[in-house]
Amino acid sequence: MERFVVLLKHFKMKKLLVIAFLIFIGLNSTKAQWNIDTTNVSNGFTGINFVSNQIGYGTHASKIYKTTNGGKNWQTIKNSTISYLEDVVATSIDSAFAFGTYGYIYYTYNSGQNWDSLHFDSTSSFITAHVFDHDSLWFIGYRYDYTIIYKTGDGCQTFTQDTIQGIIGSQDIEVNRKGKIFIAGQKVNFLDRSIFYSDDQGLTWNPLNAVNANQVLDIETIDNTIMHTGSFGNMYTSIDSGITFFNRSVSQNAAYVKIISDSLAFGFHGGSNYPKIFKSTNVGDTWQNINIPFTGNISDADQPYINYPELFYLSVASYPYFYRYCDDVSLKLNSSLGYVITCGDTTQLTVNKYFKNYWSTGDSTQKIKITNPGNYWVVGENICGNKDTINFQIAQIPIPVKVSNDTTICEGDSIQLISFGGNTHAWAPSFGLSSISDSAVSAQPDTSISYTILISDSATQCFKGDTISITVIPKVEIGLDSIKICYRDTVIIEADSIQGYIYDWGFGTFYNLFRVGFLADTSIQLDLSVTSQSGVCIFLDSIQIEVVQRPFSPNKTFDVCIGDTISDTLMGVLQNISPFQKISFSPGNNLVKYFPDSNTTFILSMQNPLFGCQYFDTTTIKIDTIQSLVNGTALSSSGSNLQGGLAYMINYNPIDSTVIAVDISSISSIGSFTLQSNLSNYFIKVVPDATLHPFQIPTYFQNGAIFQSADSLVEQCAPRSIQVSTIQGLNTGGLGFIAGNIYKGAGKSKPLSFDNLSLLLTDTNFQPLRYTETDTLGYFEFSDLPFGSYHITGDHLSLNNQSPNKIVLNNAQPKLNGVFNSIDGSILISYVLSIGKLNFNEFVSIFPNPTNGKVWILSKPQIKSVEVFNQFGQQIEFSKITNEHHFSIDLSNFSNGIYLIKVNTLNSVKSLKILKN
Repeated sequence: MERFVVLLKHFKMKKLLVIAFLIFIGLNSTKAQWNIDTTNVSNGFTGINFVSNQIGYGTHASKIYKTTNGGKNWQTIKNSTISYLEDVVATSIDSAFAFGTYGYIYYTYNSGQNWDSLHFDSTSSFITAHVFDHDSLWFIGYRYDYTIIYKTGDGCQTFTQDTIQGIIGSQDIEVNRKGKIFIAGQKVNFLDRSIFYSDDQGLTWNPLNAVNANQVLDIETIDNTIMHTGSFGNMYTSIDSGITFFNRSVSQNAAYVKIISDSLAFGFHGGSNYPKIFKSTNVGDTWQNINIPFTGNISDADQPYINYPELFYLSVASYPYFYRYCDDVSLKLNSSLGYVITCGDTTQLTVNKYFKNYWSTGDSTQKIKITNPGNYWVVGENICGNKDTINFQIAQIPIPVKVSNDTTICEGDSIQLISFGGNTHAWAPSFGLSSISDSAVSAQPDTSISYTILISDSATQCFKGDTISITVIPKVEIGLDSIKICYRDTVIIEADSIQGYIYDWGFGTFYNLFRVGFLADTSIQLDLSVTSQSGVCIFLDSIQIEVVQRPFSPNKTFDVCIGDTISDTLMGVLQNISPFQKISFSPGNNLVKYFPDSNTTFILSMQNPLFGCQYFDTTTIKIDTIQSLVNGTALSSSGSNLQGGLAYMINYNPIDSTVIAVDISSISSIGSFTLQSNLSNYFIKVVPDATLHPFQIPTYFQNGAIFQSADSLVEQCAPRSIQVSTIQGLNTGGLGFIAGNIYKGAGKSKPLSFDNLSLLLTDTNFQPLRYTETDTLGYFEFSDLPFGSYHITGDHLSLNNQSPNKIVLNNAQPKLNGVFNSIDGSILISYVLSIGKLNFNEFVSIFPNPTNGKVWILSKPQIKSVEVFNQFGQQIEFSKITNEHHFSIDLSNFSNGIYLIKVNTLNSVKSLKILKN
């Protein structure tokens, strides 16, 4: 069986066919060979694994062995008295993991000096493993009815377990370069499958149904190629990731398969003491039997490390033999410029990265550079000493006569002129060139021109010259800079005129004209695209046209009621208004007021004082003499008519937040109401009858019960019909209870009760839930509430409801009875009389706990002082109180954590813990 294997795919290098390139191979070549080492292990190994060319581990029976000289000598480093060890894998020079029967795993992290062991299910045996990284390993266990996988990601400190139903006797695990995992074994219940795969790190497994073998002994994969061995001498190959498999018999059982490169593979026969090795150079299509200098049952095959894929090891289970195979060296040479170079040029040559290289120049790198012609050689040697030699010749040709072809460019563009070879370059003339002595120069002429170049090489006495002609297509630009014009004036824009060019100003009517007239009423950037006659060049230019705008919107029209006044502030100099009746004009602030008593159109003449632009404007005023009349229908949140209640027409002054009810109407049994006034802007408020509609909340037209979010209605001087729907409040059924008294202001010795105040209970997103009113003492209550978080807001001109307290009800705190004050436009709780279990019957109470800021202390006896300590016992605050039963402390500036609050009363001391979060 194959154990932990590191695979490396050789990449093919394309051959470069170049005139005068001569390659001769084989003068010092050596061939692939098998080397045999007789070990000091009498019966061979059941498993081997190398982490370098010299250091490796092996298992046989109950023993673990280690070699530090490439397998020539082995020493016993661990002896298991219980488990028969199947194999060993190593993740580094220091760490190795051996495993076998009865569910045992042995591991070391100090090169085998000390070992720890783990024991799992005694009914299963570990027969193979795979290393993902230094500490991440999977151990595959053999069970009679399924495959079991033990996974560790921390070097055997902890494990997770997984099973795969449908496959038993797992023989191998492989992972391709894309991370797909393959498990191979024997199929269950004679189903037509014996390989399972996972694309998600083992979370789910799927069978490869195209596999036909009764038992999969070994599996190898590179990219989309999968090869696996099977019973009765079968070798199966897939080149499409397992969608299709082809059976290629090798006549005898092949226990292992190993893919060396994208075209070379080996199959190893491992039974009956008749070892065979089969070689394929076409990825399993055909196989050739290789004569090998040994006998015995091959027990394991291993490649030591990825930098040398041509080397791998074999162990023979029944004989004390250990074999090394080293493949041929096939050296490949590549030249960046070819093998025929221009006089004075340098070419770069590269050979395979896996070999030691020796060049005739004395270099030993993978890449070298050669400037001079001549005969050269390079020798490649692999880790086993196998060599290959390439002889090659670098030829040289003179400097070419042509350096660059004649070309055409657009004016403003640049072109790179390059000369190859030589060490002296002379360009002329210098006009438009970035340099006159470099081999590569940048040319940007503004007119057609010819350049000459003289190239010389002092070493080879090469001298050549050339002339390059550059035709420059003339550029086209707009003649004017950015300009400023008056509104609706016309300006003429003109560009350079060249016969045959196509001019495109971005408008169909301007196409093909080099001169256009433009009527502008807004500032604009006018873009010009000009295409040359040949179509080679496209020139772009633009001009900014700033339009001095009218000082106000033109042709205003106002629909007003009789008696209304329309005001307008002019931004220009007023010269005339016609007609000049029913108006007033204030030159000091340039304010015009219109108050006609019939439909009138006014014509104004103005002049911009900065640019002298003349403007005309019209203002049309249409008079509606009918008083505002609103016929409404009040609906519940479900859409049915309200039965009873009141409808208000509200005048709201946003300057001083004044709210005045200018008209009121009863809501009929079918939900209808009628309101009227002379207001130009107003709101409609519907208050349902609480006895008939206990869960319908008063609503402003038309966006909710919070006044500042309602829509203002504009007078239309004609009757209008609207519908107003109330909002569904919170249903009953909870254990929560919020009550208290609300007072006006804070800090007063005798605060005034906030009586007859409309209150709204909302969630923390200010969505309405309940509605009530305070009595003459400012008292209110909300009962039968579900547990949760709430805000209390008030419907009053003095309240903006920006920052109300959040009140939380839960199992520990189902009820709140408190004292509230209207402070800074919001209803804020001053102190709590009771909340849940917290009441004055207790000696000392604290609320809330935990807290993110302020905390209240309530005490039946009077409080003398309060001290706050951190978790280290350090006092961080001390407060004195004079004969008070309640006191608050603000912890907002303290860091999160646990604090101790010590409360000193008139007759005792009590300490309370509180969490700040």
